[in-house]
Amino acid sequence: MKDRIKLTDTFIKAIPTPEKRTEYYDNTATGLILRVTKTGYKSFAFRYWYDGQSKQITIGKYGDLSLSDARKFVKGDLKNGIKGYKQILAEGKDPLKLRQIEREPSNELSFEELSDVYDGIHLPTLRETMRNYHSWVMKSKVLPKLGKRALNEITKSDIVRLLDGIAIEGGAKATANKVRSRLHHMFEFAKSRSYVVKNPVSDTKPYEGGNNESERYYSADEIKNIWQTIEELNEPVRSYLKIILLTGQRRTETHMMQWQDIRQVKDDDFQGWVWTIPKQYAKSNRDHIVPLSPLVLDILNGLKNDTENPFVFSSVLNNDIPIGLKTIKRAVKTIKDESKVSDYRLHDTRRTVATWLAKLGTPAEVVSKVLNHKTGGGGSLVTRIYNRYEYRKERQIALNKWANEVQKIVYGKSTKVHKIA
Repeated sequence: MKDRIKLTDTFIKAIPTPEKRTEYYDNTATGLILRVTKTGYKSFAFRYWYDGQSKQITIGKYGDLSLSDARKFVKGDLKNGIKGYKQILAEGKDPLKLRQIEREPSNELSFEELSDVYDGIHLPTLRETMRNYHSWVMKSKVLPKLGKRALNEITKSDIVRLLDGIAIEGGAKATANKVRSRLHHMFEFAKSRSYVVKNPVSDTKPYEGGNNESERYYSADEIKNIWQTIEELNEPVRSYLKIILLTGQRRTETHMMQWQDIRQVKDDDFQGWVWTIPKQYAKSNRDHIVPLSPLVLDILNGLKNDTENPFVFSSVLNNDIPIGLKTIKRAVKTIKDESKVSDYRLHDTRRTVATWLAKLGTPAEVVSKVLNHKTGGGGSLVTRIYNRYEYRKERQIALNKWANEVQKIVYGKSTKVHKIA
């Protein structure tokens, strides 16, 4: 029987390259073996007896896995819900066979296979837009690089090279940060199912300047220039961009606006026209009511026609889809080029609405309701949890004030508007 020693990282790093393959048995985690080849390659394995036969499971390469991680494969990690090979043996089961059935950590499980499991279990819980984005990221950015790699062979260096390629070579730090976030979640998912012990993304950092947060909002002069440039665009993109500016709603949600979701409401505490964003299109995953100002109603009235297209901002080429995204991108570029607001972005329009609503004296919780944030904008967390008042009237007043302010900025005074036909 081989002599056992207490393996340490210092000992492992100092092992010279042997003339032939050498094995070291750990006396802390019985059955754990460190294998060192004549090329200097160091890896962990678990050797055990089952049903009268000696068997062995490869755990992973030293460096990709720490000594502590390798011991967790053998002894388990009850704190994190990881069952070790010795515990599986104690239950009368063969760890090697069970791993093949349950796809426990092994060099045979590829990243592509993890992606398939993730897509089948976790992806259906996400909104459609997030599912589509995740699928695009995997197919275009990640799977070509990591898809065929064994899951336990993917290291921090592999992740960094992948992200650097997106952030530096591709000049897309924001995308790199989003990819990093997706990968981190996937490896945490893998850990929760005992596919891996260590998340190689955990020790990486996001790229500075690669987030989508900004304090940018448009001044009165910029709003006037943007609006006047929008006026020169063709329909329906002209009205689409105006309504984003007047309502502060997300560009993707506004893009999917349908006539059937616009209605007049008359009840005890609210009267007026509203647009209901269905939960399948809303980022919050719940129906969201947007009170419509007279100016927005006037714009919508100008769009009504005899076509059967259910979408408000309808495609000119197809009767059952909304305006094309390429058309919107061209319009945004035109505004950048011709409005003197060279950094114009639709998301900054949303922030602009929030900022101006606050300037007009709108309470934070009402601004939050207008923007359909998941948590309210004011008070403690407990207050936000228990405050279920929807502020419909207050939102209506706020958006009416903002529409009037836009008219003053653009035209110098409020103009006559009409209700939707």
